Amino acid sequence: MMIALRNAETADVGFVCGLSREVFSRYGDYSGVLPDWLANPAVQTILAEEAPGQPVGFAMLGPRPPRRLALYLGGELLAVAVVAERRREGIGRRLVLEIERRARAANMRELRLSTASTNLVARRLYASLGFAVRTHYIRFYPSGQSALEMAKRL
Repeated sequence: MMIALRNAETADVGFVCGLSREVFSRYGDYSGVLPDWLANPAVQTILAEEAPGQPVGFAMLGPRPPRRLALYLGGELLAVAVVAERRREGIGRRLVLEIERRARAANMRELRLSTASTNLVARRLYASLGFAVRTHYIRFYPSGQSALEMAKRL
């Protein structure tokens, strides 16, 4: 089935929060931050739909704050999630590629992300798209899991 990508709207908050609970709850409670990200005009949220009104995944791109005083034009892949029954069909890859396209369009020079060090599926996906591990964080997530920060020059 054909998957279409579109900008998320306010009405999509229920889907985004529900899928986030399903996918990310083992890492902590993100129910407070996700609606804020969705409402933030600096954060781009993309929905993958198999038909209008039938979302199957989402991804979020946010700006990264400047490091030190140097001008840093970078973005952060804040979240990527696909409904369980549609995983391993390339939807997550397509969402990440769209995030990259939008980051380049916004003149971002680098894209970073954090993923659980134990999330081998995500790590393989990101590595296959050219992301490399930058840093390992111990007890990064609210529930105590370690994470890897990965980055890619655009």
